[in-house]
Amino acid sequence: MNKLDYPYASELNPLLYQMSKDDIELSNSASLNDINKSEVRTVKVPGNATLTALNIHKKGIKEVDRFFNWLKELKGIEVKRSWVIMYNKGQGADKHNHKEYKTTFSYGVNIPEGSSSLNVSGKEIKLSVGEVVAFPGKLFHHVLPSNVNDRCILVGHGE
Repeated sequence: MNKLDYPYASELNPLLYQMSKDDIELSNSASLNDINKSEVRTVKVPGNATLTALNIHKKGIKEVDRFFNWLKELKGIEVKRSWVIMYNKGQGADKHNHKEYKTTFSYGVNIPEGSSSLNVSGKEIKLSVGEVVAFPGKLFHHVLPSNVNDRCILVGHGE
C-alpha cells in the first residue's frame, strides 16, 4: 500500500467537505440496504458513520472528475462506486471488505488532530489531508470510533 499526494487538494477538499456537510444537514439517513436508490443522499453504516455524496464520480463535477482522472492515470483505477464518509465523535466503521472490487481507496478530505486511523488487515494507516491510499478490495479494514468531529474521507472502489 503506497500513499500518493493529490496535487489539487486545495481545490477539491473544501468542495467535498461542504457537499458532505450539506447532505447530512438536508437529508435523513437511509439504511445500508437502500444505498442504490437514486433518491437516497445519506446512509448510516455499521459503526454509525455517514456515507454522503453517493457515487460522486458520476455527478459531472469538474474538480471531482479531475481527481478521478488523475487516479485512473496514476494507478489505473476505473472507479465503479464512490462516496464521501463523515465521522463525528464516537463514530467509526466496522470491519468489512469490498471483495467485489479489485481496488479500494481512501482519500483524506478533512482529518482533524486526534482522528482515528484507517486499519487495513491489522496495519494502522494514518492518512493526511490530500493523501490517497489504495489497497486490494478483498482486504478487511475498519476505522475505530473517532475522538473528534468532522473526519471526512472520499472512498472509492473499482477495477
